[in-house]
Amino acid sequence: MRKPYSRKLFGLFFLDYRIFVKKNPIFDICPNCNSFASLERLFQAEKIHRIPRFFGFKKFHCLSCKWDGYIYLYTPAHDLKRIFLNYFIAAICLTILFFVLLYFFEDIYNAIMN
Repeated sequence: MRKPYSRKLFGLFFLDYRIFVKKNPIFDICPNCNSFASLERLFQAEKIHRIPRFFGFKKFHCLSCKWDGYIYLYTPAHDLKRIFLNYFIAAICLTILFFVLLYFFEDIYNAIMN
């Protein structure tokens, strides 16, 4: 099914630039027993737990097998090719804007500096 024209315009003006997307591991499988949606978040009161949390890891607990461990919350985006294309389009637009502004304001700049 093709996207409507308005969605294509919305995608052009509000491009997605996130390379890493945050996931919700509560609805993921347990790394130990492979049971679905059995993970729950553990409270981290100690200051030592701030170090892994700073790098994107959070502590979880499995209700089925009583596994405790850290899970990385960020995953690469699904469509990396499109994201890098968005970065390329933005770089081209900024370059064109720079040269247009340089062309129009070059006379004003020279008049002020001389």
